Amino acid sequence: MWSITAAVFQIIIFIPVNIFLKIFTRWEVVGRRKVNFALKTNKTLIFGVVPHATYFDVLPVPASKFGLIPVRFVASVKFFKNPILKFWFYFMGAIPAEKSTGEILEHSLGRGANLLKRENLIIFPQGHFQKTKKLLKIHKGMFYIAQLSGRPIIPTIFFNTLNEEGEGVVCFHRDWKFYFGIRNLTVVYGDPIYVQSLGNPAADIKEREVKYRLFKKVVEKMIYEHEGGKK
Repeated sequence: MWSITAAVFQIIIFIPVNIFLKIFTRWEVVGRRKVNFALKTNKTLIFGVVPHATYFDVLPVPASKFGLIPVRFVASVKFFKNPILKFWFYFMGAIPAEKSTGEILEHSLGRGANLLKRENLIIFPQGHFQKTKKLLKIHKGMFYIAQLSGRPIIPTIFFNTLNEEGEGVVCFHRDWKFYFGIRNLTVVYGDPIYVQSLGNPAADIKEREVKYRLFKKVVEKMIYEHEGGKK
């Protein structure tokens, strides 16, 4: 039921969202062919999105390619305690995730992996809103989901979503203030990263660590190249 609700809601809102982004942010999508190619060999994909600047960061990915609908995304369980956010997250098909250790965390990650059998998934691996220009630490849960599901991670970067103070300026701000000042929003997709399941706990952990480091290097390279080789 949740999946059907999310799919219907997303179909209704993503066409106007696409128009909104084109008019007010003059947005550009780079690497759409990489996503198309990955979808030919994989039924579903994981989008690892950085930076995470606003509550509405879930919109640009499905709005850039309607064929990805429905898209689910992982959100902290604390947001479901807020009646307004709970309504938004429910209809957007969010997956509540516990930021803890042990069986609760494993259950949340396992649920995300299970949903990838039929739906695409957006993950914000930083786990927090970006408050400075410096890239936040990337957490490793996404790589566990990728390994469990066998689905690749598509490095996804949003450019120009932060102002000079490092605050989110797309759609609604963290304080729900509306911004129209952003220009040239750019969504860049990278090449898929596969996290193989090797059938051995020690080897699986090592594989996740290797791909974790690869993801970080790919993101840094994408940022460097998009900004014209300027650091």
